[in-house]
Amino acid sequence: VTLGVQRPTFSPFRIFKRWSWKLHGYLLPLLHWVDYYNYYVINKASSLLLLTNSNSTSNKINDKLIISSPPPGDVFVNLRVLWNKALSSLDVNSPAYEGPHKFWTYNLLPSYSRWILKVFFPFFPRWYHANIELRTVYLNNAVDHEIRYYAAKEEGEEIHNEHSNNINNENGHKQKQCSNNHDNKRKKIRLILLGSGYDTRTIRLLTEQN
Repeated sequence: VTLGVQRPTFSPFRIFKRWSWKLHGYLLPLLHWVDYYNYYVINKASSLLLLTNSNSTSNKINDKLIISSPPPGDVFVNLRVLWNKALSSLDVNSPAYEGPHKFWTYNLLPSYSRWILKVFFPFFPRWYHANIELRTVYLNNAVDHEIRYYAAKEEGEEIHNEHSNNINNENGHKQKQCSNNHDNKRKKIRLILLGSGYDTRTIRLLTEQN
């Protein structure tokens, strides 16, 4: 309630929630089937062609077919978390809503399968994505609070220093300090995320840095 997040959907049987989480994991290869196809099928087929054809022309052609980057892995279930975060990012009643024009989390998902979230959004119960939404909103508020705190602190120090310079002016007349380089002198805040997985917080902060 404090964070403004809706309550999770009540479920009398925990097995349904666990089953949905496992089912999501089983469906990930299907949701990312193009990535898996490009890596495992085309890459392996190109490698076989390179072994059978030794002339330089075929090597140049096959080199273009090889895809070096593997498909995104669900390491420590962070890929499942990304899909669940995308659900809350589409909810207009959620503090984690990223619309109407940005949708950073949603755009990280494959374009050929992410439409499922928008089409079937009303039918998804608020189970695991509600818990992930709580964490997302809490961390967003904490980071934004720290940024606002240091920005206000810096602005307060600048006003105090300017006021002191005006008082201590030799002629006793108040003269405003030149502030042409004010923007250049502003301190930048460096945010470092450890173990963040497929986190979009840095993208959001860079987009909304003003």
